[in-house]
Amino acid sequence: MSRAVLADHVLFNECVYYLREDLHKKNQGHIFDKEKQTFSCLSTTFHITKPWIFEKFTIYPSVEVILPAAKKSLLNFVKNPSWVNEAAFDHPHLFGEALSALISFVTLRSVKSPRDGYGLRIESLENIPSHCLEEMAFTLPFLCAGPGAHDSRLEEATEDQFIKEIQELISNLEKIDENLYVFALEVIRLVQLSILVKRDDFGLAYLLLISAIEAVSQKAIKRKSKKHEKEKEWEKLARSNPLFKELLVEYKDIRGRDKYLSDRFIEFIVTYSPSEEWENIVKSRYAFMDREWNDFMQRSKHPSKMQKEEIEKILRNAYQYRSRFVHEGTQPPHKHPEASFNKFFEVIETYDPISYHYKSELCPTYELMLGIAKTAISKWIKSKAMK
Repeated sequence: MSRAVLADHVLFNECVYYLREDLHKKNQGHIFDKEKQTFSCLSTTFHITKPWIFEKFTIYPSVEVILPAAKKSLLNFVKNPSWVNEAAFDHPHLFGEALSALISFVTLRSVKSPRDGYGLRIESLENIPSHCLEEMAFTLPFLCAGPGAHDSRLEEATEDQFIKEIQELISNLEKIDENLYVFALEVIRLVQLSILVKRDDFGLAYLLLISAIEAVSQKAIKRKSKKHEKEKEWEKLARSNPLFKELLVEYKDIRGRDKYLSDRFIEFIVTYSPSEEWENIVKSRYAFMDREWNDFMQRSKHPSKMQKEEIEKILRNAYQYRSRFVHEGTQPPHKHPEASFNKFFEVIETYDPISYHYKSELCPTYELMLGIAKTAISKWIKSKAMK
């Protein structure tokens, strides 16, 4: 059950149950009006040109609000499902908050929902008061012209594909048990938050993305203990050396507490989003580059030309970027927030004053890790829904 007064704060655990009728009714207060239609709103960075009609709710075409400084806002009103009513300790606009996470996860674009529902107290979508539009326009204003501007256009085929993917994701989420459903929504939320904060802090966005993948990897991949290649020799030595035996016991204890998180992170990606599929899950910023990834531009930096060990090393580096950000406050080494000619990797060169040479490191782009997150997490959720 939600707080009586939200006070301009979002607690996502109050929102997760709105997407499923069975779970929402378990947490619903006294209903004031069962017949009254309720609405929520999604603020997107892309135009929805036609109604997105789903089985239990509908997202309506974008309403454009022009703002100062080459910015605008796109508001997409949502006709909520029948189970989202005006009720005690119930806030219909929170359906939009939960839905925004799914839409952002599928489209891989910034999507938000208003933090309060004052501007959504409307009778119908036929005549929305101007003050409602003005209030909600500040939810997600975005740059629409100049360097860094969002491309808000969607091809019709892209819209249709998004609708199909969203419906499939919702269907899968409805089939899994409550605990797994809540976990899946929270992980999807991490991806949404990563997309939202990327322009403010690249390191935080990368952290959230890797954390989303890591969280699922711990459930999808079982812990596999690794023994040192010389462990049998150590055990022989320990039989005649009490001090060595004490060290060996301590070593085994430490090994037993190791969760092998980075290994499971890599195995999860290799299993649910193998490098053979990366070409199709990462969109290029430049359409002409999709025609031909020639050897001059890519050389060995294309996944199809890389060995398994090299791929795993690059993924391990990505995990370490997240760890260094958390424990040391160190930003990832990327020099560009968006992929340019190589949509998979960014080459980082650092000068070594000892050897007098430059060292090169391949860093997975944000776009690559974003595509991996969507693909791998979606496949894992689907696998759970099919059981």
